[in-house]
Amino acid sequence: TKPPEQVMPRPAIEFNGAALTIVDPAKQFKVPLKNAKANPYESENIIWSFIDPLETEIERKAMEAASSRNIPQMQADVYRKVVEPLFPSILEGYSAAFIVLGAADTGKATTMFGDETWAATNLGLFPRFIEDLFIKFNEKVRGETTLKFEASCVEVIGTAREEKFVDLLKKSADLKVVDTETEGVILEGSARVTCESANDIIEQVKKAVKPVRARKNSSYAITIHITDTTTYKNLENPNAAPKILSRRSAVSFSILRALHSNATFARCVDNAVERDTGVNTRSKPPTRDSCWTRLFADVFLQKLNVTTISCVSPYYEHVKESAVTLEYAKKLGDIRTFPCLRTDQTEVEYRRLADEIHNLDESVNQANQTIQIIQDEIDRCHREYEDAASYNEEAFGDCQRSKIALKAYTQFQTRETTKNKAKAAIYKKEAAVLEDATTGLKAETKATLEATDAVRQERQKADDRIAKIDADINKQKATNSVFDTELSIFTKEEDKVKKMEEFIGNASVGRDEARVELVQKTVALKGEAPALKAEASKAEAALAEQKKKEDGVAQIAAAQRAKKQAVATKQAELDRLKAEIAKTKKEIESLEADHSAKQHKITTAPKGCCIVM
Repeated sequence: TKPPEQVMPRPAIEFNGAALTIVDPAKQFKVPLKNAKANPYESENIIWSFIDPLETEIERKAMEAASSRNIPQMQADVYRKVVEPLFPSILEGYSAAFIVLGAADTGKATTMFGDETWAATNLGLFPRFIEDLFIKFNEKVRGETTLKFEASCVEVIGTAREEKFVDLLKKSADLKVVDTETEGVILEGSARVTCESANDIIEQVKKAVKPVRARKNSSYAITIHITDTTTYKNLENPNAAPKILSRRSAVSFSILRALHSNATFARCVDNAVERDTGVNTRSKPPTRDSCWTRLFADVFLQKLNVTTISCVSPYYEHVKESAVTLEYAKKLGDIRTFPCLRTDQTEVEYRRLADEIHNLDESVNQANQTIQIIQDEIDRCHREYEDAASYNEEAFGDCQRSKIALKAYTQFQTRETTKNKAKAAIYKKEAAVLEDATTGLKAETKATLEATDAVRQERQKADDRIAKIDADINKQKATNSVFDTELSIFTKEEDKVKKMEEFIGNASVGRDEARVELVQKTVALKGEAPALKAEASKAEAALAEQKKKEDGVAQIAAAQRAKKQAVATKQAELDRLKAEIAKTKKEIESLEADHSAKQHKITTAPKGCCIVM
């Protein structure tokens, strides 16, 4: 659809969210096309599904944000807006026709069937309708009703003067348009395929239209014939055989070729518009002048629900065809339809009465279900009442036994509480005595520690004196050693003197004086030795006394430790007694709380029932 001199074709139709405007390519796409009658084309039923490949993503999002109607619509959106609204009337037995028209390459076949592969993600109007048709009719059908679905598919070929029908399901040369009382206008001799499921119809139609889709300027139609047969009771004579009445309807999907060459269709549209707008109320569309208008004459005779889908291309190569299509779309919007049922009044009345009977049966069934639910509830309540009475009797006996057990247990706990209180008083007295003893022991311990510190200080002083005495003794020993040495020397000299005296006899006076002096020194040394020995003995006695005092201090410390051990033992016994008293108090409180709770349940229990303790 793009000319060879351009990379991409240029759009020539603009959509502002409310109207389509065809711009003039000769005026640089800046002004509307003047010779187009429906320009701009305003309608509430415009479905915009074009995405301009030249627009950037930012420009597209900005346009979509400016108007939600500019958001490209998908196949599912088109189906919801075009086909779904007619389903209620189709289910009631009214016939309908969906006509897709437009120039070549405007997406008529894609709108009708989807892409060439019939992919599930891009299904068109026809396959979506067939799937919903089986679902909705099967939901509505009742046990005494049977449904029959048949499909026929025909094509119109040739020029306006030499048009003829071609059966796409079965090659047949004898095809004739006839008007019947039960089905209206039909193509006699065309094949009808009975289908049991939606997939059967879709597969048959897919095979039939595959060669037709390749021809751009081809008109063809697929018709679904629906027969709703219901068996009714004979209301006039209940003993007679039941009546079997059928209601027939048809839903057709047509694709029309280029409108600018279809003069008969144009005249039919113009005459129908003149009739319905009041310009010429006697105007009659010339439906017998072409094959398609003969077969679907009811479209122009106000007997069907008619929906037209006009497909236009936004590119400037299709400006003329788009202008013609929009002109037809505007005219088709002025045609009025008054659909009617293809059945007699008896069937309508029987169906209405059958629906009323069915509704009454449903009401009766619902009432019976409600009664059954109420009866089940009454039975359940009665069983619950009996179970509650039996339970209350057992519970009352259990409650009485629980009261007796609780009373005995309360008396036992009272006695135990009295005993525990007496024990607690004794424990308190013993604890007071132990505390007094502990206080005395603490005072004695303090005094003992103070005495020990004093003894330790005295011992330190005695140690210092002993060390001094030892030093003096060692010093005296050294002096005594010197004296002993000198004494030994003097003794030796005295022996020598004696020997000399014996040898010499009477010595001179000078020698006698020397001997006297020597004797005096010897006597003095001998006099000092006992004193030194006495002082050493005294030091040893002091040391023995100090050792004796240390042994006394050790005995006092051992006694203090024994007293501390006794105090600790009594304190542990006191703590154990206190813990036992606290535990007993908790047990008493728990029993009292349990008793109060049970007593509360007994007093608050409803009349005629009892709480099991």
